[in-house]
Amino acid sequence: MRISEGVDGPVTVTALALSSGEFAGESVIFVSCDLGGFRHRWHEENNFLPLCREAIRERSPEIDLKNVVLNATHTHTAPNALKHFFRPIGIPRQMVTDPEAEEARADLAELKAKAEQGEKTFRVAQRRRRMLQRYRQQKESPTLTMDLHAVRLGNVAFVTNRFELFLDYGIRMKAGR
Repeated sequence: MRISEGVDGPVTVTALALSSGEFAGESVIFVSCDLGGFRHRWHEENNFLPLCREAIRERSPEIDLKNVVLNATHTHTAPNALKHFFRPIGIPRQMVTDPEAEEARADLAELKAKAEQGEKTFRVAQRRRRMLQRYRQQKESPTLTMDLHAVRLGNVAFVTNRFELFLDYGIRMKAGR
């Protein structure tokens, strides 16, 4: 048996609340405790979760207690409950059409004339040059390689992408495409 001679670091509890709406009942709360397990006062019966739920019910009765997930993180031998997946995938490029490329060329000629008169056109011209570069690349490579990361925690997954997809979708919806 080892007897403690001090505190190496504090014991911590971290909570992450995710919500799909403005009501607390539409939330899930992950509580991560720096513990080896959940036992109250070393009883054989594991009643720590009911005690936690009761404390939450008293303080925030609007929270659905089935959506509270407790996780003990301080262990050296537990199975990996968190999975991380990584895979490079090919996704279709957003294609630049022939008319869009022609328009970009015409815009560049106009912007060059304005720049010669002292107007600041660098940013707009740079966007047009990048559009023309994409136009040339899309013929050789119609897909773009993206590093996809996914983290799975039980039945919940978090997936990343390097694009502003929702912004792009919103712009397309506004444009009626």
